[in-house]
This record gives sequence, C-alpha cells and structure tokens, in this order.
Amino acid sequence: MSQLTPWAILLTKWNDKSAEPKSKGFYQNLFTTAGTGTYNMTDYFDTMSHGSIDLSGSEVFGWFTLDQPQSVYGVSLDRNGLLAAAKAKASSSGVDLSKFSGVVVVMNTPTDLCGWIGGWAALCDPNSLQPTVLGQEMGHGYGLLHSRVDGSTADYQDPWDTMSTWDSCYYAANPDYTLIGPGLCAANMRYMGWLDELRVWRATAPGFTQQVVLRPLHARSLPGNLAAEVPGHGWRISGRVPRG
Repeated sequence: MSQLTPWAILLTKWNDKSAEPKSKGFYQNLFTTAGTGTYNMTDYFDTMSHGSIDLSGSEVFGWFTLDQPQSVYGVSLDRNGLLAAAKAKASSSGVDLSKFSGVVVVMNTPTDLCGWIGGWAALCDPNSLQPTVLGQEMGHGYGLLHSRVDGSTADYQDPWDTMSTWDSCYYAANPDYTLIGPGLCAANMRYMGWLDELRVWRATAPGFTQQVVLRPLHARSLPGNLAAEVPGHGWRISGRVPRG
C-alpha cells in the first residue's frame, strides 16, 4: 500500500512583479497527476520510491500576491519568512493546507531554490521548474540529504543521483520540462526505505565467484534483482540505463 503524500503547489507573486511566466496547465502537468507519463514529479516519486509513496491529490493554487516587494528578499525576509508569507496568503484565500503533506512555493520571478530537510517544503522559481532539481528539493522534504562519499563532508558527490544535482549529474533534455534525471541511487532509496530489499542480491559467503544479473534499478515492473551488495562493505551495485 502506497503512502499518500500530496503537495500543495502555491503559485506566488511579489507585490511589485505581475509576471505569470507559465500557464496554470503547465504547473498542473509538472506537479500533479494531470501530467502522468511525462516524467513529471508524480512519476518521479512513484518511480524512485518503487511505489512506496503516492503524490496523487497534489493540487496547484494561485496566483497569490504577497504584501512584500522582491527587494526585501534576503534583507528583511529570509527563506523561512517567504515560506510563511506564501502559506499565510494561501490560507487566507481559503486553501486548507492541512490536507497536504507538503508545500511547494513557486515564485513568479527568479528568486531562489531550496528545500527544507524533513520539513515538507520547497521553494523554486522560473529557473528551476525542472524535475532534475525539483527531485532534490522536494526530496529534502521527505528527509533526503545531499549525496556524499563515505567519510567525506563534501556534498554532491554522486553523478548518478538526484541528490547531487547540479554538480555534473547525468541529466537529460526533456521537451516538456527542460531537464530530467538522473533519479535516486540505491543507497538513498535504501535510506528512505524505498529499496525492495527482497530484490537485492547478497553473497552467501565472504568469498565468491559468481555472475550476477541485474535489472535496471528503477524498473520494478521487471522480474529479477535490482541491486547487489558486496559483503563486508555495504556497497550497493546497481544497473542504470540512459532513460528517464
């Protein structure tokens, strides 16, 4: 049974900026089941969680106009203040945010990009309406961290993992959303409890010689192993193909 985790998408304007850079239909396709099958955010989290979470019920609201001009951002209004202001505007307009697991604030001008780790919130703008980076920022909302090499404090170290974008990741062009990929690595899927452990191959002895056949990590509809674990190290080996 999938866990329902719908998001409220709040289209938000600064009070001195009237631009509406995309149609409401674009945001619905990107963030809700209206865009199912287009590599959008509902597709992304269904695939990366192996069906453990379901973003059905996500809705797009707005536009809402803030009381503040953009010039105050980073001066008297920080990220937390902007999040609070956008949520307050939505609530005062009749949006019941209690029905949603998380909130994405979408600004109408280039403003900022971030996610609150474990805080069920993300902030984006016209420069970041792409699954390649939204997967990371919304992923932070679920509790995902940046990818690191074991023993290092340096972020963005796995080019095959969403939690390393933008740093030389293997993303791909997409006609609807500009950039998609690369998806989550097996280690982050395991961290979230999204990796099907029954489909991880493990050796029965410390020393072994064996050919192991893997399905692509995210292809849960195909039978067989999706990852392999090296004994004594905890290393996960997974097969990735240049799709999605």
